[in-house]
Amino acid sequence: MIDLDLLDDTGSQVLLEVVETSLDEVLLALRERVLVQDEATVTVPSSYLPKKTGVPGLDSLAMKNFRETQTSPISVSGRSLPFIHALLDHLVSPPQSKTVALIDLECGFDPTRLASSRSDLSHIHVFRMPPATADSTASSIAEMVREAVARVQQWMVYGSHQSVGREWWGTIILGAPGGQVWTGWRGWLCVDTEDIPGFTTGMSIREAMVERERREQAVDSMNWVASCPWGRFDFRGWLVQENEELQHHHKLEGDATSGEA
Repeated sequence: MIDLDLLDDTGSQVLLEVVETSLDEVLLALRERVLVQDEATVTVPSSYLPKKTGVPGLDSLAMKNFRETQTSPISVSGRSLPFIHALLDHLVSPPQSKTVALIDLECGFDPTRLASSRSDLSHIHVFRMPPATADSTASSIAEMVREAVARVQQWMVYGSHQSVGREWWGTIILGAPGGQVWTGWRGWLCVDTEDIPGFTTGMSIREAMVERERREQAVDSMNWVASCPWGRFDFRGWLVQENEELQHHHKLEGDATSGEA
């Protein structure tokens, strides 16, 4: 015979131990648990991971983005061209000394903005696609980009070009998703300059002139920042270091050339 009083007491104890929560909280907790287990026991194939750039701050953000979204490309929004120019300089110059393919859909790439030596610049392979027509759709453009990436990959791996002796780092696409790095308004890494405070109201002409000089100095030393929901890194600090290393490399090349002469 079932003791109803005992059953009622047991049911009350069970209800007291029930914690009210939402489905989103359950899924989030489960996902975090799986990620911890994966990091401890599972080795993710390197082909699925973000491509290492050799820039610690950038590589750290790329890995954080991968853990959160399971997507590996570095997608850049905002003022992306200065960032791309600096990244290209970094990748093709010593000590990286890679070769890079660049697919430019926006015709925005400007080689005069690069600080690399002439010999290193020759290892940036630039490809431009015909502009989209009025009949083009988003799906047709995406398919066209995929075909272009496949052809570029075929050329970089099997083609007869002067970069055969270098390691091919990957493909950068300006204006559409794809490759190891791409630019577009949906990019998770936003590149911009730090805000410079405006003039305060009610200041005198003399104060305004002093403030103007201060603002001009701030513009000259403008700090570039790459930021995302998982952190940020000082873009200008990286640029200064890169330029110093490039100048040192150019000096060594010049000394070697003078010695040969």
